Amino acid sequence: MSVLGAVLAMAGAVQQGPAIRVGPNVRVSTQDVPHVELMLAASPTDASTLVGAAIAFIRPGGGNATLTYASRDGGNTWYPALLAEQIRQGGADPQVAFDPAGTAYFATLANVVDSTGRPRAALHVYRSQDAGRTWTGPNDLGVSYDHPQIVVDPRSRAAARVYIGVLYGRDYNVGVFRSDDGGQSWRGPEVATRAASGGINVANMLVLSDGALFVPFSAFEIEPAKRAAAESREFSFVLSEDGGQTFSEPTHIGWQVHGGENAVNLRRERGHVATPQFPVYAVDRSDRFRDRIYVAWNDYRTGPSRILFSYSEDRGETWSPAVEIAPSEQGDQYQPVIAVNRDGVPGLFWFDTRESGTDWRFHAYFSATTDGGRTFLPPARVSAVSSWPLTPANVRPMPSWFPSMEGPARLGTISAGSRWANGGDYMGLAAGAGGAFHPFWTDSRDGPYQIWTARVEVDEQPAPERPAATLVEASLNREIELRMDPTTFDAGTGEAVLPVRLRNATRDTLWGPFSVRVVTAGPTGTGSTGAAAQATILNATNGAGGAGAVFNYDGALGDFPFLPPGGVSAALPWRVKAADPTRTNFNFEVEIRGFHAAR
Repeated sequence: MSVLGAVLAMAGAVQQGPAIRVGPNVRVSTQDVPHVELMLAASPTDASTLVGAAIAFIRPGGGNATLTYASRDGGNTWYPALLAEQIRQGGADPQVAFDPAGTAYFATLANVVDSTGRPRAALHVYRSQDAGRTWTGPNDLGVSYDHPQIVVDPRSRAAARVYIGVLYGRDYNVGVFRSDDGGQSWRGPEVATRAASGGINVANMLVLSDGALFVPFSAFEIEPAKRAAAESREFSFVLSEDGGQTFSEPTHIGWQVHGGENAVNLRRERGHVATPQFPVYAVDRSDRFRDRIYVAWNDYRTGPSRILFSYSEDRGETWSPAVEIAPSEQGDQYQPVIAVNRDGVPGLFWFDTRESGTDWRFHAYFSATTDGGRTFLPPARVSAVSSWPLTPANVRPMPSWFPSMEGPARLGTISAGSRWANGGDYMGLAAGAGGAFHPFWTDSRDGPYQIWTARVEVDEQPAPERPAATLVEASLNREIELRMDPTTFDAGTGEAVLPVRLRNATRDTLWGPFSVRVVTAGPTGTGSTGAAAQATILNATNGAGGAGAVFNYDGALGDFPFLPPGGVSAALPWRVKAADPTRTNFNFEVEIRGFHAAR
C-alpha cells in the first residue's frame, strides 16, 4: 500500500481503480550552472535513501565535470559531493547504484592526458559507505572507454557482485567489467559482443532472478552519409549465465525507426531536442511478473517522436508488439526511462511537448502499467512548470581545453543547450524500497538546466478520504519549518522573489490546508542580524502588503493532502519589494497554521 493509503487507512474509499499521484516538485541542485545527463539510484532496503549524479559546469574555469547528490529523507533534501579528480580533470557519463548491503557506487569517465599528450577517457569507480555523502576512490579501470553502464546483482550479500558495461576498442566492442568484492577490485573487460559492421553501443544492463546478466546494445551506422540514409537501427541483447565470463550469440529485440524523409523533416523543423536515444530497459524482480523484461524507446515510425514499449516473458527470446504508451495528437515524446517497483509495477517517465505543439518547450510526464505492459494509466504531468532548452544560461559557451605534446593544442567551447538540448543522453528514475517512484529530471524553469525531482505513487487500492473528524486546526510554528529555494533579485525595481517551502520537521503527519500569516514585516521584526529593510509584499493571497499578509499553500502539496514526516511542499514564490534596493535584509515573523491529529 502507498504512503497515502497507509496514512488514510481508517477513512472511507472514493477512488475507482489505480491512480497516479504526484507530489510537489523539489529542486535538487542549487549551483547556478547547467546540470545534464542525470542518473538516480535508490537503496533496496531503505526507502529514505537516494543517490543521484549529473554532468555540471562546475570546474573553476567553467568546464563540465560529474558530481553526485545524496538524500536521506526520501528526496526532500539533497547534499552535493564534489570529487577532486573531476574538479581537476573534468568528466562525463555518470552512473550510480546500490548493493543490498547499502554500499553506493559511482562510476564516471574522467578526462586524462596520456604520456603522448593525447586526451583520453579514463573509467573511475568510487564507493560510499554513507549513502553518497562521501566517496572513497577512485579505482582506475583504465582509459579509452565510453558510455559506462553499472548494475549490481541483487542477490549479493557479504560481497557484492557489480558489473559495468562499456564501449571500447577501435572496432566497437561492448565489454563487461566484473567485481566480486563490492567494487574493490575488478577484472575485464570481457568482450560481450562486437559490431558486425558500423557502430555499436551498450544500454543499461539487467540482472535476472537467477543471476543471468542481460546486456542490451544498439547497432548504428558510423559514416555520416550512411547514417543520414538509414531509416532505422536494430537493438538486441546478449546473455551471460556465468557471471559475465562468456556470452550468448545476439538475440534481436526490435527496430528503432529514426530516419526517412518524414522523420528527418520533422527533426529539421523542430530542432534536435527529440533525437533518438538508445532504448532503456527494466526487469521485474517481484513475484508479480518475475523476470519479465521491459523496453522503451522513442521512435518516428508514425510521424512525430513517440514512446514505444514492448516486453518479454521468456528472458528475451520473444517480444510483444510495440505499442505507444501515451498517444497524443501533437508534440514530441523523448528521453524515456523505466523502473519497476517492489510491487511489480513498471513506471515510465519521459519529456513531452504536447502542450506546446511544435515548440521545443517541454514538460515531464509519467505513466505506469499495473498489468505487466498490456495497458497504461493516463499520463500524469510531473513538472509544474515547462522548460525551454535554449535559455541564455544553457547556451552560454563554456571552455574546453585540450593540450597536446605534438601539434597544436585546442581551446574550444561547449554549452548545455547545444550539446545536451534534450537534457543529456539519459535521465533518472528509481523505485524506492517503499514502492514510490522518484523521477530525476533536468529542468530550465529557473534559467540553467537544474535537477528536479518529485515523489510519484501508483495507488492500486482505492484511496480513502481525508479523516476530517480526527483532525484539529492549530498553530504549527513548532512543527513546520520554512525553507527557501535560491532567490532572485532585480536591483532596478528592488523586487525579490523568495521561493518559500513548508517542511514537516516532526515524525507525525501534518495535514493541509496550510497557510502562513505574516505577523510583522521589515524594521519592526526581531531577530535580524542587521538593519531590516522596509519591505512590501506584492502577491499575498489576501492582497495585504505587510503585517496581516497571508499565503495559502492549498495547491503546494501536489496530489497529496498532507505533509509526511520530513516532507516538503512546493515552493510558493513570495514577491517582496524593498523600499531601498541596497537594503535587502528582509525580516518576517510568521504564524503557520494547518491540521494535526487530535492529541
